[in-house]
Amino acid sequence: MKSARLAWLVLALAGPAAAQAPSAPTGDVPPGPATLRGRVVVSESGAPAPQAEVVLYALPGRGAPGVRRTESDTEGRFAFSGISADPSTAYLVGARWQGVPFPGDRVSFAAGETERQVEIRVSPLTQDATSLAVVETELRFEWVGDRLAVSEVHRLRNGGTRTIYVPEAARGPGRAAFRAELPEGAEDFRMPLGIEPEGLVRRGRELAFHGPLYPGEQELGFSYRLPASGARLAVEKRLPSGAGRLVVRVPEAGPQVESAALVADDPTVLQGRRYRQLSRSGLAPGSRVQLSFELPPVRIDRDAVSLAETRVFLEYDDAVLLVNEEHLLRVAGDAHVAAPPDGHLLRLPLPPEAEDLRFDTGSFDFGLLPSDDGGVELRGPLPPGDSQVQIVYRIPLSAATVRFERRFTRPLPLLSVYVVDTGLLARSERLHRRRPVRSGERTFLHLEAFQIEPDEPVTLSLAPLPPRPRLPRAAVLALVGLAAALAIGVLTAPLRRGAAGELDLDAEEDVARDEREAVYAAIRDLEHDHETGKLSEADYASLRRELRARAAALLRDERQDAVAPVPERTPARCPSCGSEPRPEDRFCARCGERLAVAPAREQRHGASG
Repeated sequence: MKSARLAWLVLALAGPAAAQAPSAPTGDVPPGPATLRGRVVVSESGAPAPQAEVVLYALPGRGAPGVRRTESDTEGRFAFSGISADPSTAYLVGARWQGVPFPGDRVSFAAGETERQVEIRVSPLTQDATSLAVVETELRFEWVGDRLAVSEVHRLRNGGTRTIYVPEAARGPGRAAFRAELPEGAEDFRMPLGIEPEGLVRRGRELAFHGPLYPGEQELGFSYRLPASGARLAVEKRLPSGAGRLVVRVPEAGPQVESAALVADDPTVLQGRRYRQLSRSGLAPGSRVQLSFELPPVRIDRDAVSLAETRVFLEYDDAVLLVNEEHLLRVAGDAHVAAPPDGHLLRLPLPPEAEDLRFDTGSFDFGLLPSDDGGVELRGPLPPGDSQVQIVYRIPLSAATVRFERRFTRPLPLLSVYVVDTGLLARSERLHRRRPVRSGERTFLHLEAFQIEPDEPVTLSLAPLPPRPRLPRAAVLALVGLAAALAIGVLTAPLRRGAAGELDLDAEEDVARDEREAVYAAIRDLEHDHETGKLSEADYASLRRELRARAAALLRDERQDAVAPVPERTPARCPSCGSEPRPEDRFCARCGERLAVAPAREQRHGASG
């Protein structure tokens, strides 16, 4: 289907509707060494299409989208040079020719690639819509407590070779390529991405679409709501352009729907949910279909809604902090809950610097809307049990250190914050640090807080870590070898000293203990660096193997020393509990106290005296 590509073209080509889009890109595409070349050609003849406005829309893996424009020459050629070759950046390219946007290709550069070629095919225009057919119309109804949320999708087929488009000067009654009509009482009309195509004209309940309709198939979709009061709702749907097939879908969990004009089909699964399905084929232009819905109960009860958990995902770069919040809501009882008239079930305040606020599509069904004070309000209805809403926004940065603060209007049992670890220092008095979390190729710093009170500030400070010099791998291995050499020197000292003096056992124990603790600390640091992605897999494996081998050797030496006979020295009585230890003991078996050591003959003499 071309509907998705058409949607971004309406946005990127800056038509009349695109000016209303809150997320329209204003910056340039990411810079770099690559060049994207191409031609705009007429599909019927292959002739060049000169003076076509060509648009390049960039969707980088990180950072904000960008857009760049140029114009095709007399041979239809164009080029975008000095653009990023990062494989994670996707480019969408299209053209506006004779006032009509035409979708092109999706392009990305392979690793090491800096040159790509594309071709954008445009078609001649016609105002004649006789080649257009409505293949299928789908109506999907969702019960959201006090109203039906309706999603309406029309699958259209242009069987000709030309693009159907009625210019504004020629529009009038009966000149639309496609017409639709909203049911009585419909409100809150929406188009995908919140953008109405420039060829769509809406007058009350009447919708007239004047194109463009490209050769082949594409979809035209929109949504609205039908207010409901009482246990039943009657809906009449009129199809001014007819439909080859009409399909009505409702969730198996409800509401229940009946229609004498439709036939029940087998249930279907959409996005993981099961739907009952009714259908009918061959509806002529102007046909009407009556639908009757049996609605479940709903109650007005703000106290039935609580926040169970909030997860916040943060991504920090040089210019912006990207924030993605997931709020788990819990509704007590066994019925839907709705807000009182002109009120809300829950309010979520946002940081005052937040901008470019977006919701996931499911959140609209729960009545999640921006509030007048810069936050968001949840008006419902919400189903019983658990539901999740997601909001996304960005905070522009003016300094390297950013202070992120969140407050909540209801008690929050658990707040989890995940920060993409790009070498950041995270500080917070309220959030406690947990072990890092790895997801795919990314590592996240993990912080959490419990039992947050209403309006309690939770603050997190993020700043880049200062550069930390790291020893080369060869230097690390050299230090490990040096520690081993020192240990061997201590252990072989009696052989080198001979009868020159007696080995100081306490000094030997101190050296061995210090080396053992140093190796254990090095292992802990190595694990942390690996978890946070600061050490390559190869270096991690090699260093970990060396350090663990040295730790095992130290442990073996310690065990051998523990069981070796000590003929010239025996431990005295325990100074703490007075018990008599065994000759080989260095610590008291009863209380764990370190034992003093005295010559055996002095102990025997003291005992006989």
